[in-house]
Amino acid sequence: MQAFGQCELWLDKNLKGVERINVSSTSRAARMLKDDPNGAAISSRICAELYNTGIIAENIQDTKRNHA
Repeated sequence: MQAFGQCELWLDKNLKGVERINVSSTSRAARMLKDDPNGAAISSRICAELYNTGIIAENIQDTKRNHA
């Protein structure tokens, strides 16, 4: 997933060693998270609100021009 590449620094610092599962889109990741209380997803605020998943961190992209 492209989002992993856009957030590599944050992921390596905060979730080093955690399994990353590729899915087709960040919106799909958010939808899947709704059924997995122990998981996390990189997605937009809109997806977090739509699926009521909550937000643990914002603006985790490596550069400000990247948007997950």
